[in-house]
Amino acid sequence: HAVRGTPMLEHLDVSWNYIYSGDGLSSLSALTELQRLEAGMTGIAGNFSSLSGLTSLTHLDFDRNLLIGGNMSDLGALTKLRSLNLKTTNVTGDPNVVAGMTELTALGIIRLSDPSCEVFSPVCGLYPQISSVTLSKLPDLEHLVLENVQEGEGRRVTFRNLTSLRTLSCHKCSAEGNLSDLIGEDPYLEALHLSGNPVHGDLSYMANFPELMSLD
Repeated sequence: HAVRGTPMLEHLDVSWNYIYSGDGLSSLSALTELQRLEAGMTGIAGNFSSLSGLTSLTHLDFDRNLLIGGNMSDLGALTKLRSLNLKTTNVTGDPNVVAGMTELTALGIIRLSDPSCEVFSPVCGLYPQISSVTLSKLPDLEHLVLENVQEGEGRRVTFRNLTSLRTLSCHKCSAEGNLSDLIGEDPYLEALHLSGNPVHGDLSYMANFPELMSLD
């Protein structure tokens, strides 16, 4: 509650602090000048909708927060957002989480993962999905990091329309098939990590990525 008295705050980092609060996110609603919120590994709780008025946010990090959640569309007003980290965050509503990001046209970095929800609860809502169609609506995306995130209804995901990518990390995330079908000719790609996926193809295709420095 103390932060409500600092409405001009631009950067708030409470990472690795156990702040158990049932209305933790709603207490931030007055921080309309906030640009960076880093709240990884905290006990803070609440719903994405409490952040809809923080339209100055450029960086939002909820890494490993099972008490935070909601529908991705509740973040649609954060049009300045460049970096979004929802690893192990309890995303509910439309399971195709990227569908709720299509209004976030400034996004350059997305991190999503589901580390086996059943460890915590069989109904905790941590089943994010991605869609090739909705990914294509984020053409300026530079860094995409996914783990255990699936394409909906058993389909395989492709990344051919993400031609600005510098990092593509997709560990066990339904990427399947030939390399040339999965990814386009991206001249900026520096890191390609597709471990845990049934991917095949001629490695000579890697010649299309002159900036590539890391591959697994």
